[in-house]
Amino acid sequence: MTAPLLTLAAYLIGAFPTSYLVGRAYGYDLRREGSGNLGSTNAYRVLGFFPAVGVLVVDLLKGFVPVWLFPAWDGRAG
Repeated sequence: MTAPLLTLAAYLIGAFPTSYLVGRAYGYDLRREGSGNLGSTNAYRVLGFFPAVGVLVVDLLKGFVPVWLFPAWDGRAG
C-alpha cells in the first residue's frame, strides 16, 4: 500500500504549479505572457532573473525529492 501512496504523492508534488504561483505573486499570468509556457525560461523572460531562479530550484526539487526520499520511506531500493 505504501508504493501507490508514494506514487500519488510524487505525482501531486510534480503537479505543483511553481511558475504560475510565482508569476501571480508578481502580478503576471505566465500562461498569457511571453511564450505562454509555465517554465523557468518564460519566468525569466517575464519576471527576471531571481524569480526564475526560484522557479527553477523548486522545479528541480520537485523531481529530486521523491526520487531521493521515497525509497527510504518505502524500505526498499528505488
